[in-house]
Amino acid sequence: MAKKTFYFPHDGNARNDDRIIAVRMRHKMEGYGVYFAILERILESSNYMCAKDYNLIAFDLHVSAELVKSIVENFGLFKFTDDGEFFYSESFNDRMNPLENIREQRSLAGKKSAEKRAKNNGSSTTVQRPLKEKPTEESKVEYSKVKESKDSNYRDNSNELPLSGTEKPHAENIDYQKFIEWFNDKTKGVFGELRYPLSESRKGMMRARIKEHGKDVFFSVILSSAKSNFLKGDNKRNWRATFDWIIRPTNFEKILTGNFDNRTNGNSLDDDEFINKLLDK
Repeated sequence: MAKKTFYFPHDGNARNDDRIIAVRMRHKMEGYGVYFAILERILESSNYMCAKDYNLIAFDLHVSAELVKSIVENFGLFKFTDDGEFFYSESFNDRMNPLENIREQRSLAGKKSAEKRAKNNGSSTTVQRPLKEKPTEESKVEYSKVKESKDSNYRDNSNELPLSGTEKPHAENIDYQKFIEWFNDKTKGVFGELRYPLSESRKGMMRARIKEHGKDVFFSVILSSAKSNFLKGDNKRNWRATFDWIIRPTNFEKILTGNFDNRTNGNSLDDDEFINKLLDK
């Protein structure tokens, strides 16, 4: 299989953008290069966002952390998530959306072409689709937890959820405004109130989680979060989760597997060592 090639559109006159000119005036062409190197790091991430770890980025790019911080914070080129732990580029996300759609269309076209060729190669030959893998004990446990965590109102009002019946995570299948209303109603503002419109980075994170786990699991994880005393701030640190924190890949998995369920025995969610493991970024 050929190695997947990552790329992104680049304006031929990007150096003449007012913000880039400001970068060049202060940091010369080194700053220009660092800016595009940061975009490359964002491209390599699963959600087109980069952790705010300037020392790590500086080590990777062989430049100073002060230069990285200046590029990220001082020229209006990037925005931060609500918790301030990640940054992203809205213009970069806008450029990547059409490219992602083209890739998806080509993938679907390739699959259809392969099925057609297989059918033509033998009159009585049919395309055999792979059987679903036998569920493991671990997957059974996860499914059981998800099933138990579903809210009765969520099931009763399934036709009113902000997703269509398809599992495909395209933007056109998500009614973001309706989702915001649903989220604010279910969480009662404990994780912060979402407002319309959502940023492209948040939309991308939502689509990624739905693509990985399916829409039912996505909604169930949010409902599980709303039932977790710890995530709602009942802990020694008075820390509480945010929507952006919940939909990050590692945190989403921890919620899904029950790490933040309310506990009556066993490890206490107020043990410092245990908290550090759970909140490990």
